[in-house]
Amino acid sequence: MTKMLAIVSTAFFLAQTPAPVTGRQSAQASVTATVQAIDYNTREVTLKGSLGNVVTFTVDKRVARLNEIKVGDEVTADYYVSIAGEARPAT
Repeated sequence: MTKMLAIVSTAFFLAQTPAPVTGRQSAQASVTATVQAIDYNTREVTLKGSLGNVVTFTVDKRVARLNEIKVGDEVTADYYVSIAGEARPAT
């Protein structure tokens, strides 16, 4: 409940500010998942997390040993979660 109040009060403060206010926040996250599918030509890998969520993404070309990953393997992926926003008077 405290977090909700902080978010609401911050949003109220930003809404009252006459000048634009911008902000960014990011955090690194890590997840262990099972490989569901791999397309080696496009470098797309589909992973299924422990909560059942499925995500497909393109593996960067800096990953040199993608050919060693097989369907059914358990992998750990590090990624960044980011959000950016701006609060300004309505136009």
